Amino acid sequence: MAGPEKHILHILIVDDDAALQESLSEQLQLNGEFSTAAVASASAGLAYAASHAVDVILIAGQLPDMPGVELCRLLRAQGV
Repeated sequence: MAGPEKHILHILIVDDDAALQESLSEQLQLNGEFSTAAVASASAGLAYAASHAVDVILIAGQLPDMPGVELCRLLRAQGV
């Protein structure tokens, strides 16, 4: 008899530091409870969040195209 299906949370990492993206992704995926995607700019984060189901978004404080707090405002305005 199979147990209940396990929900895997999808986490979006928005940071322009590729090494940090990779490290976070590896650590989050270790136990199999999280899947991750990573983008390097706020505009890419907005586009990704608009077209994918995301459970959690980790955002850097400063991104190449805007501050992280501004990205949070824009995501909220989009209903994400």
